[in-house]
Amino acid sequence: MLIKTFGCVRFVYNKMLAERKDMYERLKHDKEGWKQQKFPTPAKYKEE
Repeated sequence: MLIKTFGCVRFVYNKMLAERKDMYERLKHDKEGWKQQKFPTPAKYKEE
């Protein structure tokens, strides 16, 4: 059970990190755009 939980946590963390890296690459020269950007939360990846 713990292995499955940690696998899911790692998956969500990696997805969030990848999206944040992509946003940084797009907005690294636009400081105002970076400040106004809303970052995804773990709830975005939850499937019901």
